[in-house]
Amino acid sequence: MKSTKSVLSLLLIIFLFLLVSYLVQNNIGNIDDYIVEGYFGALMFIFIEITATVFAPISAIPLLPLMSEKYGWFIAGLLSIVGWTIGSVIAFLIARKYGSPLVRKLISLEKISEIEKRIPETNLFW
Repeated sequence: MKSTKSVLSLLLIIFLFLLVSYLVQNNIGNIDDYIVEGYFGALMFIFIEITATVFAPISAIPLLPLMSEKYGWFIAGLLSIVGWTIGSVIAFLIARKYGSPLVRKLISLEKISEIEKRIPETNLFW
């Protein structure tokens, strides 16, 4: 039952990503009209990046080519990094406050211990 739920959740996330990507690609001209140059457009893009970082199924990746065209690749990259960083801090704070009680409702502590044992203590990235 749990594995079926996990697979369905994963399929939903994939479906939402594909749907949003399809809609953005097919409506790129309309979206381009709404992207405002200047400070307001930059702030809106950062807000979208923050939202996309905090809420996993949402993705702002399809907007990167548009932002690169409007602001240039360097500024679009900086705006993305700012949005990702702020979003990551918000996600961390949410996880720190609500993560453990929420995870306990979804998965048993024994299962969490099993998963933690598989994570190497040294050279995680190497």
